[in-house]
Amino acid sequence: MPKRRRRKLKPGPILVLLLIGNVVAGLKYSSITGLTKARVYGAEPFDRPKLEALLGELAGKPLGQVNAHQVEADALESPEVLDASYIQNVFGRSELRLRYRKPVARLEGRTNELMDDRGLIYASRQAAGVLPGVRLPEDSTGPMLTFAQGWPSERVAYTCRQIPREVPRDSLVIEVKPRGGLCLNIGQQAQVVLGSEEQLDEKLQKLKSLLDGNPKLLTQIKE
Repeated sequence: MPKRRRRKLKPGPILVLLLIGNVVAGLKYSSITGLTKARVYGAEPFDRPKLEALLGELAGKPLGQVNAHQVEADALESPEVLDASYIQNVFGRSELRLRYRKPVARLEGRTNELMDDRGLIYASRQAAGVLPGVRLPEDSTGPMLTFAQGWPSERVAYTCRQIPREVPRDSLVIEVKPRGGLCLNIGQQAQVVLGSEEQLDEKLQKLKSLLDGNPKLLTQIKE
């Protein structure tokens, strides 16, 4: 029986791969890749000192010693930040990009607590401008996903975004009833009862149609 000829492994390709691996690893952990310039995009003024200090601690650190996920986690410690992305290259350059929550309402009776467009309640230092208020049931405490039975917070946030522009935001308070109903209180002038979230779009569209037909309607309603 003829003997099988053994194939000789050519060391060339293996050596090339090892060489490339060593070069990459060497560059990754070399001081040559140390951070020399960092840029922050999208940061609010109140967050800049913290972020600049965070990136300052990374100055000179080789790429291989920087944990990008930890940098992002540190940036996300600010409750106003929705997401963060950090990248650093082998040339010592890095970018930290931030996206902040979009507030749609203020919580009545709570200092600096806002609701974002997803319905999340959070403590904020943002200059949010004029926003409607949200009045929660008395037994509602702390951030939550649902304030009251049958009325998810994300639907309250949706309602805030869909309120017709004819309704003045500075005097509007959206009240969440203990059983889940919703009322729009416009100053001392009017109260619009929306009730449950069923057919919410139709109810808001009906309100818009009424205001389109009579822009002074809210001033004509006493209660």
